[in-house]
Amino acid sequence: MFKINCPRVTVRFTMDDLTQARIEFAQLEAKAEELFKQLTEVRTALSAQWIKIASLVRKRPPPIHRLPTELLVSILHLDISAHSFHERKWQLAMVSRRWRDVILDNPIFWTTINLLTMSPSAIKTHLKRSGKSLLDIVIEIDGPPSSHSARLGSSMHIVMPHVYRWRTLDVFETGTYYNSDDDPLAVVELLEEAFYGLEFPSLKRAIIACSLSTAYPSFLSPTRAPLVEELALNNCRPWKDFAPPSTLKTLELAFESIIDPVHYPTFPYLIPTQTLTTLSLSGVIDDWSLQPNSFQFPVLKTLILWVSRTKELLQAIVAPNLEHFEYRSEYPDDLPSVVFDGLGPKFARVHRVSFFNFNAARRLLDHDHSALPLCEAFPDIRHVELSLQDLAGLFVPVPPYMVESTHSQYLIDLWKNLQSLTLHRPSDDWVKRLDQLSGWLMQRQKSSLPLLRIKLTDLGHFGSRVNLVEYFLYLHKCLQGYCLLECDIPTSVEKYLSDCRVLG
Repeated sequence: MFKINCPRVTVRFTMDDLTQARIEFAQLEAKAEELFKQLTEVRTALSAQWIKIASLVRKRPPPIHRLPTELLVSILHLDISAHSFHERKWQLAMVSRRWRDVILDNPIFWTTINLLTMSPSAIKTHLKRSGKSLLDIVIEIDGPPSSHSARLGSSMHIVMPHVYRWRTLDVFETGTYYNSDDDPLAVVELLEEAFYGLEFPSLKRAIIACSLSTAYPSFLSPTRAPLVEELALNNCRPWKDFAPPSTLKTLELAFESIIDPVHYPTFPYLIPTQTLTTLSLSGVIDDWSLQPNSFQFPVLKTLILWVSRTKELLQAIVAPNLEHFEYRSEYPDDLPSVVFDGLGPKFARVHRVSFFNFNAARRLLDHDHSALPLCEAFPDIRHVELSLQDLAGLFVPVPPYMVESTHSQYLIDLWKNLQSLTLHRPSDDWVKRLDQLSGWLMQRQKSSLPLLRIKLTDLGHFGSRVNLVEYFLYLHKCLQGYCLLECDIPTSVEKYLSDCRVLG
């Protein structure tokens, strides 16, 4: 048995130490009370400051009123331009004093003048507030042209001293009107009468989307409008006196189909070709005299055709710098296998093609693979726009005998630089087409090619939004992982899909 002796430890505090500890405790206690008091005062100050901030925020103008003037001008101008009635700017001007001042003081809001819908006082106001800015003139015709003769004459009397400022001229009809013996005055005759003797030295664009006469408008001749760069004429005829300014960069001609057509076979060679970068032709051109490679367009970038005899026209056109080709056709004989056959390498630089309005005959391409001439005519395509139900033969595997000649399992693979595909307005048989499309995309992925960008547009006619949701579910099932998919759908449907995701 062991015994441990522990020494006794005695702790003694002197009176001085205890006093010092109490003093320090009292000091800390006083400091704590002071800090608590300060904390209470700070919290009270914070609450008062928050009330002040909230009050200032409520008094502060909304964000749109704090925008820089330049940005506000751009926003208001976009909104006003999106509305056809000139009263829109007065509606916006009543929102606030600042908006009113911005609209009243900026000439950009006063350059568009509608000669037939504005009152004389409104026209004078626009002329005054537009300052020295160039003017955009609109003539909106509703009903027989003769009924507008006096009104247009009085409006022209007001704007006549300012014709040197005209930048654009847009003439269009808002209703359906057929000229008769009781009203022999056509729109162009009305304009010729109103513009008699006038010159338009600043005019850059003229769009006349209405019935025309048997003669080319003389007020658009090079001597009276020498700087026109954009010209669009509807219901054209092959005028012998067709002589637009040589400064044209964009030309759009829509030829009318009339019972007693005017025959002038050499009309196409009156088109100025040296400066055109965009050419759009539509209508019947059966009487044109077209010789192969006789239509020279050295700087043409965009060509839009919706005409008869497309093959002959393409054979006549020489456009070494053409980049975008748009083909619209409803003529039964204009199958791609015929139209694009034998064109050779003349359009080798085209990298964007668009196809619209094919009729049922084009769906034969599912079986005969006659899209091959199309692929060969435009070998460097990078962007394609079409309807999936048209030219569907592009996405169907070709027979073995064609693989040997094309070295591709699908005709669309002949476009080796393809980057994007835009598909328009799906039809009821899209389920079948999507299977073909996804099959091609799977094969493309196996070839280690980069993902293709696919955009679907014009999807708003699917019927109920529920059907559209079901379609999208099937769409993603078919295509997800095989492409970069983009869908252009109506805002209302997009909101519905968003709500479905939230609820799901």
